[in-house]
Amino acid sequence: MDGIGTETPSMLIDESYMSNYANYSLGQEMTHFVRSEADSKAGRFDAEYNFDDSVLKSVKAGVRYAEKTADNIDTGYDWNTRYATWFTLQDWSSYDKNTLPKVTADQAADYLTLYSFDNFQRGDVAVPAAGYLYSSAAVKDFVATTNAVNGDPTTTCAIYQSWICDSIYPDANRLADPAYRNTQDETSFAMYMMANFAFEDLAMPIDGNVGIRVVQTDNVSHGYLVINEVSIPETGEVVLPASESDIDANNSYSHVLPSLNLRLQATEDLFVRFAASKAVWAPKFSDLQARMTVSGEVTNDGVLQFNLNQDTNPYLEPMTANQFDISAEWYFDESGGMAHLALFKKDVSDFFRKGTTPFTIPAGDGQSISGTATWLDNMGTGEINGVEIGASKFFDSLPAPFDGLGIQANYTYIDSKMDVPPAAAPVDTDRSSYTDELPMEQLSENSFNIIGMYEKNNFSARLAYSWRSEYLVAVGSNGFNPDFIGEPAGKAAIPVYNDDYGQLDASISYTFLDNYTVTAEATNLLQEKTIGIMDQIESGDNVAYSYAQDARFAIGIRAKF
Repeated sequence: MDGIGTETPSMLIDESYMSNYANYSLGQEMTHFVRSEADSKAGRFDAEYNFDDSVLKSVKAGVRYAEKTADNIDTGYDWNTRYATWFTLQDWSSYDKNTLPKVTADQAADYLTLYSFDNFQRGDVAVPAAGYLYSSAAVKDFVATTNAVNGDPTTTCAIYQSWICDSIYPDANRLADPAYRNTQDETSFAMYMMANFAFEDLAMPIDGNVGIRVVQTDNVSHGYLVINEVSIPETGEVVLPASESDIDANNSYSHVLPSLNLRLQATEDLFVRFAASKAVWAPKFSDLQARMTVSGEVTNDGVLQFNLNQDTNPYLEPMTANQFDISAEWYFDESGGMAHLALFKKDVSDFFRKGTTPFTIPAGDGQSISGTATWLDNMGTGEINGVEIGASKFFDSLPAPFDGLGIQANYTYIDSKMDVPPAAAPVDTDRSSYTDELPMEQLSENSFNIIGMYEKNNFSARLAYSWRSEYLVAVGSNGFNPDFIGEPAGKAAIPVYNDDYGQLDASISYTFLDNYTVTAEATNLLQEKTIGIMDQIESGDNVAYSYAQDARFAIGIRAKF
């Protein structure tokens, strides 16, 4: 192995060794199934009244009612191990890590296929030239394959300790198990009113609108509650027996969302705009799953305490944002030439983050249980301040056929920061805390776009290059939440960024017979790489991942009727 921690690591193993099935063991198995169905129904009614010879131009109002249902089954990652290098002679009666059972000729013929890995990552990364993987037929009928590989538990488990036997047989019936089902019923009712106005007699005319929207949402997550048995360690006395039951997690919330939009015409070709509004961002149904497993313990004082650890929360509420924008637009020629400058500010609250908070959930028969939950919750605030500048112009004064050429360019600067509560704050593997403020996820500090355009008769073409500076992907996501070094036990939460990234795209289209358009598109012509960076305090920045993205090409035809 070479180049570990760099953008182009290499792993070389003799090809003849990798091409010999007898060097393999059928060691681990993992299943994961997802089945999803959803239905949405909505109806709305809008009415508008216009005024003549008035500053108030019109009033518009309406209502909207929607029902959504979703039935999702996610079995999770059911990882099982038959043989593992960390097992010892005490785990098996006749094997250790150096004498693991190897693949037989019959097993290779029945379940495996030799795959080659030529030009992996376009040759940037050296990897073994070939290797055995399960065949597509074996994977397609994974239950039969698993049973055949594992054999009859009454005989194959004779060589294991009982706990190993219990762990090597995956649960093939999870798709039918209600514990893995996530059913959501959501209804929402919204009503709004908006007034359009214009002060046309002013030296600098002003027009715009002001409105308000009220939204009421009711969600029920139908799930499953498992309460593990609680006993006193010293005596083994069962304080609370294990139980399983259906659970309906009811969550209702309402939001009042005002908005204001103004436009001032400073001159014939210069406009100034201002906007202020409040917005919400609802959680995904997958984040609202009500599958909960509660554990408990009896403290030294004899108090029964409950705790919960999961990645979802049926009681999540939407994120909210107060947002403000002011911009100036200068239309400097009659062919659509325009330059703009915009300032914007957004204050965001109630992020979806995994942290530790108190919880109270229904436990059936009108009872409830309370404790401490480490789960997805609404916590933390963020602030976004930014500026954008841009321009676009067609050079129609050039001689034909170059009079269809044009250019569009813009640049954006964003200063963002998050106020993350301690329950969700990043922490390094040595338990050291990050003192610098984190930027908001998915937002680059600098970004720009340059687009070359051509429009002539029925022909259109674009060549676009977009670039963005590094941005925060997540904190402590799967794979970047390792155990702390030393005692006491716990998990780190490491920030991971994507490095600077630029991409070149192109498209052309031709319209014929007025209603038909043929298109051709190319994405990522420069075949850029995405590089992840782990931000650690003592060891500094380290490459987390690196992968190439091929250029993609598409052709199509559109028709209007």
